[in-house]
Amino acid sequence: MSLDPELKRLLEPDSKLMEKFKDRVPGTFRHCDSVSQLTDAICSRLEFINRDILYPSSRLHDIGKMINPEFFCENQPTEDNIHDKLEPKVSFQYISRHVSDSILILLQYPCIPRGVLEVISQHHGNSPIRSICKNGNIDDFRYCSKPPQSLEACTLMICDVVEAATRALFAKGKLDDIKRIVTDLIDNLVNDKQLDYLRIGELRIIREVLFEEVGNLYHKRID
Repeated sequence: MSLDPELKRLLEPDSKLMEKFKDRVPGTFRHCDSVSQLTDAICSRLEFINRDILYPSSRLHDIGKMINPEFFCENQPTEDNIHDKLEPKVSFQYISRHVSDSILILLQYPCIPRGVLEVISQHHGNSPIRSICKNGNIDDFRYCSKPPQSLEACTLMICDVVEAATRALFAKGKLDDIKRIVTDLIDNLVNDKQLDYLRIGELRIIREVLFEEVGNLYHKRID
């Protein structure tokens, strides 16, 4: 990896930005760290992927959640969910804006390449936020971006979804069949036309790496 020295310094755990990130949204910070571990493993297997773009994107993709931390479940200190008291469309506005908030924060740092900003802006594509779509039209709850337009953006989207879902299932004691769960999560993205940029071989490698890495991650935690 040949990151710009200024960008490399920005990503260090003791930089002012990363310390603020960890203090404000510790759950999100841990999520991003875990996602970066998954994407790193994929980088070691995919020949043409750009790790200099994907690594910073993985570490910073949810940094916009610092602005409204209490609206994201990984940062809620209790089981009380603020969204239970809000209209779905209000929840949608708070949740979906974290993508643009991330870009607004990162635009303050000239060392962050345009490619990183593009990957972060696309990491949810125009996928729906299913958790808040109760009885409405699911198309009214889609992120306002376009589907991932690069191998790096597709990889981040997959790892983001897989890490969040498997972590939640593990916490509930329901992470029973990792291969099935990962396959279902990826298939949902494929069926929603989020991963059209990927080649079949690339998708197969990503899936195989995640089978192994998710298994290793939670095997270690169980031990």
